[in-house]
Amino acid sequence: MGKDKKKDNASHPVAIPFKTKESLKRDNKKLSRELRELQRRFQEVTNVIHHLELDYESSKDSPPPMRYNILKEIIKRSTTDEILEKSRPPSPKDIKAAAKRAAIEDSASTSRHYGSPHTTRDTPSHQKVSSRGTLEGTTSGLLASCKGFAGLSDHTAGVTENKIASQDMRMSKKEVATDNDQIVKEIVSFESRFLRAHNRLNKLRQDYENSKGLLFPKRYAAMKDMIKVVIQDKRLTS
Repeated sequence: MGKDKKKDNASHPVAIPFKTKESLKRDNKKLSRELRELQRRFQEVTNVIHHLELDYESSKDSPPPMRYNILKEIIKRSTTDEILEKSRPPSPKDIKAAAKRAAIEDSASTSRHYGSPHTTRDTPSHQKVSSRGTLEGTTSGLLASCKGFAGLSDHTAGVTENKIASQDMRMSKKEVATDNDQIVKEIVSFESRFLRAHNRLNKLRQDYENSKGLLFPKRYAAMKDMIKVVIQDKRLTS
């Protein structure tokens, strides 16, 4: 009987829902916003590590007694409860909610932009839109999602999405689906990146707390070493 049940299941594979090009494009926009939100959050974490490195390097000019206190301060500043919480991998629900808010803000800022009489709505089809990269004819979601690292504003992101609307219409269904798959991979990769940064910063705080029982010379050397472990791990900011 069990074997018969297995045969029945084998003869009725799980149906994969059919998606139209329009539904794939809607997914593309939604996924792109989620990826931008992850990039924004991760940038906040990498900024903490970047400033830790800058402060550590600048402290080298200070005499040991003064530098000792500086090291204590920059460790404590880089491992607050708020920062450790930010470095945790955000939940999918949280990211989706933030992305939805961003979509509303983008829509509102785009409407204001196009309400201006001095705004040109159309972009010639032969022009490349630099804020979306230089890959003419490729799908748009992943390239648009990089605007966070390029320093573009949410307003610019919303305007850019409308400027390339005509280009999106020329994309094939396969191209949109491929881009969606790539964005999903990028989103998934952020979990391990956040986790690595969180573990490093959390370990830094634990090591700092454990060093409080050491005498000045040993603790001074220990604090330098524990900071170097963090700032020399280039995977944390990649």
